[in-house]
Amino acid sequence: LKQCKKAEINDITVVVGYKAEQFECLKENYPDIKLIRNDNFNTQNNISSLYTAKDEIDRCYICEADLLLKDNNLIRKYEYETCFLGFYSEKSEDWCAKLRNGIIKTFKIGGKKVWQTCGISYWNLEEANKLRASLEKTYNSPGGKECIWDMAAFGKYGKHNIRVGIRQVNNNSITEIDNYSELCKLDKSYINYQ
Repeated sequence: LKQCKKAEINDITVVVGYKAEQFECLKENYPDIKLIRNDNFNTQNNISSLYTAKDEIDRCYICEADLLLKDNNLIRKYEYETCFLGFYSEKSEDWCAKLRNGIIKTFKIGGKKVWQTCGISYWNLEEANKLRASLEKTYNSPGGKECIWDMAAFGKYGKHNIRVGIRQVNNNSITEIDNYSELCKLDKSYINYQ
């Protein structure tokens, strides 16, 4: 959120679910922030969060909420091409992509000589429109509610018509926090949290 403000991006939407009421305090520092409640957060995968906010997908960044951004220039005021932030890796056990002519052609868990994605993407107007259409089809298809949201871009309905590149970032510029112990390592003040 601080990086969005620094980049003069004030139209910010946060999808909340678990302990949604605890996010109300964000309005103190970000009075224009929109909080959208996803009531399916505990029964569906993260595609339900993006689906809940589908009307907000329009020339925007989509950011996962479990990320600590260490580089102050990851979010930029002007972005022109649809892209995932990522870094090249000889081997990855995480979500990663292979490119053809600068465009993501495969997206899966694990691989060699791949671009590991970092949970932040930017969508220009043309590709945002395609993403919304594919999101609708993916979410409402059999098994769609169990998908990660990225499958709207790279799954059955998106992979042949949505053009997404990679914007290279340093592999140390973003840290994903997957559990409580990882959070405590980054911020010792959480060690005594009840």
